[in-house]
Amino acid sequence: MEANVEIAGHDLIVEYEFKITAHGSPESGPSYASGGEPAEPAEFEIEVLGLRFSKHLVELEIPEWLNAILNTHLAERDDINEIVQRADYERGAYDPDDERM
Repeated sequence: MEANVEIAGHDLIVEYEFKITAHGSPESGPSYASGGEPAEPAEFEIEVLGLRFSKHLVELEIPEWLNAILNTHLAERDDINEIVQRADYERGAYDPDDERM
C-alpha cells in the first residue's frame, strides 16, 4: 500500500504493509448480566517497505531513525487505521452470532 507524507517540505510516498496482530470485536449491547461492552478495534503493526519522491520512481534509502518515525506516523493516521479496521472486518473477524448477544 502507499501513503503520502510530507517531510521537510517535500511530498513523498511511503510504501508499507500492515499486519493485524489482534482482531477487533464488535460492540455488545446491555444484557441482564452486563451493561454491555464497547467495540474493540483491531491491533496492527506497520512495516515500511520503501520511500520515494512523489514525482520520481527512485527509491530513497531509509535510515533506521526515519523508519521508526514513519512507522509511528503511519500507525497513528486515521486513514490508515480505517483501512486496517475495514480489512479486519472484511476478513471475517466478526462473528454474526456475537452481534446478537
